[in-house]
Amino acid sequence: MSKENGLDKKTPQKKEICPKTIDRIMRTRTFEPLLKPKIGCRFHYFKQRGETLRGLLGFPVSNYKQGTSYPLTLESGEVVEIVGNKLLHYQIRKGELCGQRIEIVYQGRQYVFGGHYRKIFRIFKIA
Repeated sequence: MSKENGLDKKTPQKKEICPKTIDRIMRTRTFEPLLKPKIGCRFHYFKQRGETLRGLLGFPVSNYKQGTSYPLTLESGEVVEIVGNKLLHYQIRKGELCGQRIEIVYQGRQYVFGGHYRKIFRIFKIA
């Protein structure tokens, strides 16, 4: 208790209302979906031409408000998620790359229409 101007001031007691409900909501994929990958510790977005990642590719993870992503366990042991586009999904399916060691190299952007673009990658299966 502290006394200020002769009045006693107590710290008010707080009781959270519905804490289990809020905890459940915060664990869902729809709670701040762009900041919280499901498997990896972060999403990796390719920005520079020639940027390369190498590691073990995991199986696809459905996301909310963005495309399906793939966890990639890097050689350092860090797990990142790569958000795929239609072409990347096609390349991964065609090469049967889930569960395989790969190297992915960002090539750049292809502008398709009205200022929209898609990212282009070269993917190599490492034997």
